[in-house]
This record gives sequence, C-alpha cells and structure tokens, in this order.
Amino acid sequence: MNPLTGHVWVVGSEGDGRFRVEILDQDMNPVRVIKRVDRWLAYAVDFDEEGYAYVSGDGFVAKYDTYGNEVVAWEERGWWAPKVLYASNLLYVGANALCWGSTTAALYIFSRDLRQVGTLCLRGVLERWGKVAFDGRSIYLAGYDSTTWVTLSVVVNLSSVVVVTLTATVTRAEVPLSPEAVPLIAAVALVVGVALGVSIGRRGRY
Repeated sequence: MNPLTGHVWVVGSEGDGRFRVEILDQDMNPVRVIKRVDRWLAYAVDFDEEGYAYVSGDGFVAKYDTYGNEVVAWEERGWWAPKVLYASNLLYVGANALCWGSTTAALYIFSRDLRQVGTLCLRGVLERWGKVAFDGRSIYLAGYDSTTWVTLSVVVNLSSVVVVTLTATVTRAEVPLSPEAVPLIAAVALVVGVALGVSIGRRGRY
C-alpha cells in the first residue's frame, strides 16, 4: 500500500507474461492499470516516504510517481528480481544474476533515482514468492540451493566497516522444496556486512 495515497498496488503480468500493475483504492476500485508490451513480469513493489513506487521484475527495476507514471527505469538482460525494499534513502533489490560465473542470489543497491551504487553476491537462488523483511538493521531474504533451504541475513551499516562473514551452517532439507515452505524453513544462515565505500573482495564491491 502506498503510504502517501493509501492506494493498493498489485504487480504481476498479463496472461502472456507481459508487465501489468493495477492501482486500486481501499475499496478495491480501479484507479489505474499500467501495461507494458516491451517488459515482462513484475514481481515486487515497495514505496518511499514521498509515495514513489519501486517495481522490480524480470530484467528491470522501475520508479513510478503516485499517479503511476514511470519516472526512471534500470534494465538488465538475463536478470530477474523478485525482492525489493526501500530503506534509509536507498533501494535494495534482491535478484538472481550472474555472479562468480553462475546464476546466484545477489543484492543490488540503488539510489532513489536508480543509479546503481553497489552489488553484493550472495548464495543460492531467491524464490519468486515471499517478501523481503527489514528490522531496521538487517535485510532478510529466502531462497534455495539444490536441496538446501537458504535464509540470507544482510547487515546494513552505512557508516562503518563491519565483518563480512560471521556464520555459515548448512544442513539438508528433509522435505521436497515448495514455494509455501520457503519463508518458513531456514537451513542456512549467512550473515554479510555491507558498508558503502568499502571494498569487500569477491562478495561485492562499492
């Protein structure tokens, strides 16, 4: 829900997989429908304090004003982003992208005008289902790695250097992977520190 207008934004796709976003009022009456034939499925949306919407999806992140007009977009082929979070004047996008020579989870960091300011390669593959969570200090994302559940906890620290890797424990899941279980089961804990302006080697750069 947009914190400024109170409108509900529903993101997804048309029947053919093309981009579709619906803006509804709180009585579920349509305010606007946004379609793009040159863009694929939208996965997630979050808002800043001024009511701008940030939509992430298959190969793109786009910023919209409160009326649903696109302000700016960032696009990348072979890249899809099922998670998006606005916090502390920055946009954090959880994506599956080419890292270390293979497709893996990554955290992309953007300014509010969608200038990319950082990339952090993580572990596993992020699920399409479920939301990213933020407790004021850490960002939490869920996904999978072969037969192993993966929960990623990224510590956000914009003012000081923090230790990159604190723990990494791996166990095998005893049940088949399913979308419903991803947010509930955590078999891998990976804690990563992020500091703008600090080089952290292979795990990312700023």
